[in-house]
Amino acid sequence: MNELERVHDSDLLRGMLTAGLLLAAALQAVVSWDSYLRPQGALAWQLRELPVWERTATILLGEDTAGFLKFVRDTVPEEARLILPPRSAGSAYEEIGLMQYFLIPRDLHNCGRNEIEACIRRATGENTYILALYYFPPRELARETRRQIHFDENRGVFAPP
Repeated sequence: MNELERVHDSDLLRGMLTAGLLLAAALQAVVSWDSYLRPQGALAWQLRELPVWERTATILLGEDTAGFLKFVRDTVPEEARLILPPRSAGSAYEEIGLMQYFLIPRDLHNCGRNEIEACIRRATGENTYILALYYFPPRELARETRRQIHFDENRGVFAPP
């Protein structure tokens, strides 16, 4: 094989590799468009008129959770204190920083893991609310000083009487 044939073969191989990479990039672009970009773009377009917090909640946590957060915002006054569950079950509702983003300017507090009963007993102020989830707070204890407002069978808010 002479030098000219070797150069021609390496140019042919380089061209085939370039064509393969371009084909792979085009295939990835089509898959990305169909699987992610178009559906997410359509969702973003549908949500464009919602308030920023609600749009973020819908995209990040889902429509059901966004609906519950809207219920909490509508039920708990902005100047109120809201007691959240302790950080233990891994729920987004336990993350005070995340909930502060969605519920600002409300004053948010977590109960400690080992002081749930004491925390609920202290939550007696006339402007203090307790977030109600299926596992928090102990229902009978919260009902001693609060009335329950349901969002659904597992979630709601305990409000002052």
